[in-house]
Amino acid sequence: MQKKLLEYLKEKDVKLAIATALCKEQYKIVLTKTGIIDYFDIIASSVDLKMEKSDRQIFDYIAKNLQVPNKNLIFFEDDINSSTGAKRAGVKLCIVSNKKYNGNSKFDALIDYKIDDFENKLIYDEIIVEKNQ
Repeated sequence: MQKKLLEYLKEKDVKLAIATALCKEQYKIVLTKTGIIDYFDIIASSVDLKMEKSDRQIFDYIAKNLQVPNKNLIFFEDDINSSTGAKRAGVKLCIVSNKKYNGNSKFDALIDYKIDDFENKLIYDEIIVEKNQ
């Protein structure tokens, strides 16, 4: 995710979270090296929480900690397994294009939004505007 988008979201007071399959030691290294760790209000590790990223519970955990309803969460993902957990939790799903799943009707049925990259104007105009109404 590009810093430009993260900065924009923070300016709009959008709470940000990460759901990851990495343990804390691993994700801290990656997010610190990329310089984006401080943008996130919560980082939920399925390893540390002892649940699968594909389980709805990780999304329930994030919503509870951010104090927002699940329906107000938008999950950006490129993997079908994690996406099913998000949808079971009532979370909106924005898919970042992935050739692996293009044209997969099971995956397509889960998608609320689809983008090719994080420079896509849809994120700024439709998703964020819709979320804040």
